[in-house]
Amino acid sequence: MILFRFSFFAYLKEKIKEIMSFSGSCKGDIFLNPALKEGRDILREHYHDNHVIHAVKYFASYEGYDEVYCDFNAGFGAIATEVAGYFKHNILHEPDEILAQVLNVNMTLKGIPGQWEISPVPPRLTGKGIVRCAMGTDANILLETGASIVIFQNKQPVKVSAPLHDAFLYSADMDKSRPFKTLWTLITKGYAFKMRKITLTDELAAGDYIFLPKDFDQIL
Repeated sequence: MILFRFSFFAYLKEKIKEIMSFSGSCKGDIFLNPALKEGRDILREHYHDNHVIHAVKYFASYEGYDEVYCDFNAGFGAIATEVAGYFKHNILHEPDEILAQVLNVNMTLKGIPGQWEISPVPPRLTGKGIVRCAMGTDANILLETGASIVIFQNKQPVKVSAPLHDAFLYSADMDKSRPFKTLWTLITKGYAFKMRKITLTDELAAGDYIFLPKDFDQIL
């Protein structure tokens, strides 16, 4: 299932901007930190992790999953500010005090009053909703209950257990070791992020993963 697609020419334009280091100092009306990779990405591409933002918005359209959005280590709100309006309540976890202050300003600018909160303590979501995390320890805790959708942006190989979820790799199949195959994929299919069901047997490599509750296929 393809959730996000860039045409080849749109992708080429963004890569040229990346190579030429074109950037500004702000995005719309939120504050950024250009010293961080996330800040540079959002300055260059207008959205940080656009494919993840699109996935969050897509699954929020299913009944009940727009109740709560939880963001672990939300940073300055690069993702949270873009998806907040799709949920009745947003719980944003950010333990760093300075980032939490910037996040508070950004959510004040972009969020709906009364529909979001910033928590120094990781929240526990037991009912329907969508959670985004980037740490294996958080992912394993979140996957203990099978009601929520978990989007796991994994940074390093980690063993994950998800007995109550179906696991999907969310990837555009960009393989740096096979440049000609990747170029052909870009030309013929574009920069297309799609979900591919996987079996959790070995460690998960770095990448983006989406975990859907086992009964979710009944409403697809």
